[in-house]
Amino acid sequence: MTVYNYSIDEFYTSNANNLTDALAICSKHAGSKHWIHISGTGDEQMFNDICNRFDVHPSELDDVLIENQRSKFSEHPNYIFSIAHAINYNQEATMQSEAIATLLTKEYLVTIQKSKNNYFEKIISRMTNPKSSLRTFGLDYMAFNVNDQFIEANFKTIEIVGERLDRLEDEVLGRVNIATLQQIQATRRNLIFCRRIFFAERDKVNDIIRSHNNLVDAETKIYFKDSYDHIVQLIDLADNFKEITVSLTDIYLSSISNRMNEVMKTLAVISTIFLPLTFIVGLYGMNFNRYNETTKQIMPLSMPELYWPYGYVTIMAFMLALAIGMMLYFKKIGWLTRGT
Repeated sequence: MTVYNYSIDEFYTSNANNLTDALAICSKHAGSKHWIHISGTGDEQMFNDICNRFDVHPSELDDVLIENQRSKFSEHPNYIFSIAHAINYNQEATMQSEAIATLLTKEYLVTIQKSKNNYFEKIISRMTNPKSSLRTFGLDYMAFNVNDQFIEANFKTIEIVGERLDRLEDEVLGRVNIATLQQIQATRRNLIFCRRIFFAERDKVNDIIRSHNNLVDAETKIYFKDSYDHIVQLIDLADNFKEITVSLTDIYLSSISNRMNEVMKTLAVISTIFLPLTFIVGLYGMNFNRYNETTKQIMPLSMPELYWPYGYVTIMAFMLALAIGMMLYFKKIGWLTRGT
């Protein structure tokens, strides 16, 4: 646990081992606002202490432990509970969402984050400035900033997706392989995952804006409207990138088709060249006799080249000239040019 006690005149950061110690620290700064941040889910006793101290229903905190829990917002007379999400790439280069639970009461802000990733460096840096709005505004404004930092983290993830799509586009326009298609489909699945998270986050922020709970001031709701606009931007980016993955898939399939056409065209040219050569070889492979076996007379309509001393050389030269001539003709009409 990290305890932040702040006001216009003071700002203190302390560490605590349990909720009792954290509340004792807060009692020493009675005139300040209190933010208790918990990294990790702790144990069952910690959840029981939070429920008992702040009169929170246990089912609310149970949602913190659920994997891939949707963003949510619930309001009660004495507290507001919400869950926000940030999307990150893990070590396997696949997306995963990280949740943070926010419990807002009149005197305390309690946040529970399962991991120890630090999303709040910018907030802590601003709090060191006595003139910062974080020091002057209420706990609801701090809750907004916590939620907004998670939204900012999502923008960074979407930027990474955009960079990966640029790289995949270069690969698709070059020499493609099946691994490129697999990466495109993996990116598309990641974007579908993002959209599901963003839509839930949009609904949650909209519920906060429409809430009539006194724990969130009307002025703070204006800032949440700005967060709502940012989430809409994230949804638009995810939709646009998803359309790009569809286009890249089409380009990939077109490239494969074009490569197949190139192969078929090459085979067609080779077959066309060898077709007359095969005909000539087959024609002269017929074993006709020059003499009549009965009369021993020369038959005038037989193939004289079969017995001509220069017949073999002449036929080979003619076949070579024919093949070269056909290749020159095919080159002239563009058949031997790649991509035409």
